[in-house]
Amino acid sequence: MAITQRYADITAEQVDAYYDMRLLTVAAPNLVYAMVAQDSNQNNTIPEHNGDVINMRRYTALAAATTPLVEGVTPPSTDVSVTSITATVSEYGAWISFTGKLDRLAIDPNLQQYAYLLGMQAGLTIDTLSRDVAVATDTIVYPGSHDERTDITANLEDRFSATLLMKALRTLHDNNALPFANGNFIAIISPSTEFDIMQDSTLVNIMKDAQNRGPENPLVKGYIGSALGVDFYRTSNAKYYTSGGASSNDIHATMIFGQNAIGAGGLAGYIPAKISGTQTGNDTGKKINPVKLIVTPVETPSKEDPLHQRGTVGWLTTYVAKLLNEDFLVKCEHGVSA
Repeated sequence: MAITQRYADITAEQVDAYYDMRLLTVAAPNLVYAMVAQDSNQNNTIPEHNGDVINMRRYTALAAATTPLVEGVTPPSTDVSVTSITATVSEYGAWISFTGKLDRLAIDPNLQQYAYLLGMQAGLTIDTLSRDVAVATDTIVYPGSHDERTDITANLEDRFSATLLMKALRTLHDNNALPFANGNFIAIISPSTEFDIMQDSTLVNIMKDAQNRGPENPLVKGYIGSALGVDFYRTSNAKYYTSGGASSNDIHATMIFGQNAIGAGGLAGYIPAKISGTQTGNDTGKKINPVKLIVTPVETPSKEDPLHQRGTVGWLTTYVAKLLNEDFLVKCEHGVSA
């Protein structure tokens, strides 16, 4: 007798493995702001049964020791100033309900599309949470002599430029902000800002001459080039303020980050951290996925579905992003061309 392959014969592990990959490949490229938070030294995973509050610490730099030592005399010890920063992890997720029995799970277009949509949503959710923490900073620079958002126009002199970039870098350098491991700061820009940058001959010429040190990691997308020690990443999820300018024009926020400006965390096994096939949480041994996939097959017994007519697929994750040091990031508010 011929053997019929049934959906009910497919194991939960097979379900999870296949659609976890669908979520991974779609969710990960959207984590542009989260990428910055996750590159912090304050990227924390809470082990199970340890609550939902993360404690992070910020150390104040020591002043120069300019007092000469006296022979045979031990100087006083140096006081260390530590600021404790706490962040509470929250759960995020969504799900889709579907009807009917699936014939072949591995090639079913409906679940594939659902996983794609959910992956997009998960990536956007984590990225937006990270973005909104970053743009809340009070460290802001404006083009020209402007000192508030409502003064900014869409005119050429009020758009992003090499001058505005240098103004932001001056602030970071004055604050002793450190670049990332590759020696560069990171800027996140909107597509409209990218368009204006490519019209700025100064920035374009610098980018042409700069060595392309774009990351090898295929999970990071949107890298467009480097200039003046800054790696530029483009995202459609960049922050802008609708009708916030002098003539009700939109104002875009270009964020420039140094290391440890913001941090991120979550619960072990449920945190969308840097993603690789073998990655595990800090000291937990648990594999980290971008989000946890939850599939409820149509055949799952349920009082709410006595005839086994419905199934669901969803994602769940835990996450928190936290502003650690406002001296280590700058928000450039500026206009954009039409």
